Amino acid sequence: MKTKDLVKPGIKLSRRSFIKALGTSLTGMIGLANISLLSNRDDAMGRPPTVGPSDVSYVVLPDTQYYCSQDNGIFQRMTQWIVDNLNTYNIKMVLHEGDIVNDPTRIRQWEVAKEAIDNLDRNSIPALLSLGNHDAVSVREPIDFRRYFPSSRYSVLEERINSITDHGTYDGNPENAYLQQKFGQDLFLYLTLEFAPRQSVVDWVRNVIKSHDHSFVVIVTHLFLYHDGSLSGIKHPHNPYIYGLQNCHTGENLWKQLVSQSPAIKMVHSGHHVNGPYSALRKGRGVTGNSVYQQYTNYQDIYNGGDGWMKLITINTEKWVSGVSTYTPCKDKWSGRPRENYDLKFDRWSS
Repeated sequence: MKTKDLVKPGIKLSRRSFIKALGTSLTGMIGLANISLLSNRDDAMGRPPTVGPSDVSYVVLPDTQYYCSQDNGIFQRMTQWIVDNLNTYNIKMVLHEGDIVNDPTRIRQWEVAKEAIDNLDRNSIPALLSLGNHDAVSVREPIDFRRYFPSSRYSVLEERINSITDHGTYDGNPENAYLQQKFGQDLFLYLTLEFAPRQSVVDWVRNVIKSHDHSFVVIVTHLFLYHDGSLSGIKHPHNPYIYGLQNCHTGENLWKQLVSQSPAIKMVHSGHHVNGPYSALRKGRGVTGNSVYQQYTNYQDIYNGGDGWMKLITINTEKWVSGVSTYTPCKDKWSGRPRENYDLKFDRWSS
């Protein structure tokens, strides 16, 4: 089936053009009107609505590599904000899009990352971490990623957090893993996939989703969407083949073979790409006509390696709508930009 893009494939904007476009109306922003957004937020400054008893949230952390290489304290401030606002927004999960560090051979960068993630672990906040191409000298043998963030973290989290009902990995390593959570009668399945997953990993994901039937599935992986809102493919810079990978999947491959094939997959998050807009959203239609939202977020090439911007996703489990907000603790500021502050409506869902 044909997909419905938020941003038309092939359209590329310079940073200057993108910033200029932010001043336009919602309907004038590169096809934004083609997607079924809900009503605009009442708060023009982008502050999310107050959460209710049927709302659960998760946070998406974009590429943090420069926070770690600069050792500027921003990564720690981001996770501390999550800890401080756990109850305010009913935050139940944290997803990291990968490129946790910039240079995997630098021990201090891993120490900075571990300090930030340890803050979540200490406070019993589950975090699934994606493997980026910067997180290993060899992305199929990410030695330090496995050392600093071993899969044993997931066992500890399941023991400490009552809402987690199951966890697992592809081969015992943390770069391909899942956590299942239950809120009332609703099941959420979160999966993290390695950079440009192998075919065997894609097959594993299919089986995981099948064995966790009736779960609302969210996937985080480093490479999926390009910054113009199109699926990342071989035509784009920084595709997996330039890193010497052969048995691998681009965003285009993952869409065709996995994401579009399962009506349970509702959201996909990714980062990786640079030199374009910082955020993009694509709405695809799966083989059953189901809606799949795909989000790209990466702020690494603005001030201080990203200025601490991150996504807060709040899902109402009665109406099955999602509020997407973008925040930075560095400025204590919510983004009011349409591309970073909007609501989505999922297909009718019942677990």
